Amino acid sequence: MTIAAFACFTAGMLLGTWFRVAILLPAMLLTIAVTLSFGVLSGQSASGMIFCQILALTALQMGYLTAALLPPRSARKIYQSDRVLPTRR
Repeated sequence: MTIAAFACFTAGMLLGTWFRVAILLPAMLLTIAVTLSFGVLSGQSASGMIFCQILALTALQMGYLTAALLPPRSARKIYQSDRVLPTRR
């Protein structure tokens, strides 16, 4: 279950860096479908499947939020490379 939460967090971070908020609803629906199918195939109880879905959705949203709030690294590198330092002669 920890691996699934980490995978959802990582997927959320990737989605947060590439897409806007509109991608969260389809990603959440896909997460629900995947966790539900794995729960049925592994024979989990209904409460276990609900707990896994809540954990996966929370990790996905936290990953998205983390990536959306962090400043992009590429913008910092571009800003630093544009500065020209004066040279002494």
